[in-house]
Amino acid sequence: MIAAPVAPPLPPAGPPAPISVYRNPRIGVIYLRAHQDAEGRLLGPQIMYQVIDPGGWNLDALETERALIPPANQEPPARVGWPLQVAARPAPTLRPDDPLLDPAAAARILITGWMRPDERPAAEAAARTRGPGASAVFDAAAGWLILPGPREP
Repeated sequence: MIAAPVAPPLPPAGPPAPISVYRNPRIGVIYLRAHQDAEGRLLGPQIMYQVIDPGGWNLDALETERALIPPANQEPPARVGWPLQVAARPAPTLRPDDPLLDPAAAARILITGWMRPDERPAAEAAARTRGPGASAVFDAAAGWLILPGPREP
C-alpha cells in the first residue's frame, strides 16, 4: 500500500507586514510609433506619460501600530544629506520694542564670499571702499558681510 504524500507544515506566522503611510504616484509610459493621421500628416514617434495612480496618504495606516513610511519619503536626519547643508538656527525671540530690519538697508548688505575668519583684512578693506560707517562683520554661517553705514538724509 502506498502512503499519500503529506504536505510539509506551514512555517510559523511572523509579525504582520507593515502598512505604508504614503503611496507614491505611478506614472505610465506610452510609446507611440510613427504614424500618419487622417489628414496625411506624419506624427511621432512619441513618448507620452500618463498618471496611472496619483498616490496619496493612507490615513487608515496612521491609526495602526504597523504604519510604515517608505525610506524614499523620509527626510534625512540632521547633518545627513547635502554636504554643504547648514543646520538651521533657532530664531531669537523679539521684544516688542526691538527695531525691525529695514528692507532697504538689508538690500545694501554685501555678501563677500569670504568664509574664513582669517580673511578679515580683505573684508575690512572692502568695507572701507563702501563708504563711511560701513563695517565688516563675520557670521559663522554666512562668512564676511559688509554692513552699510547710515544713509545721508
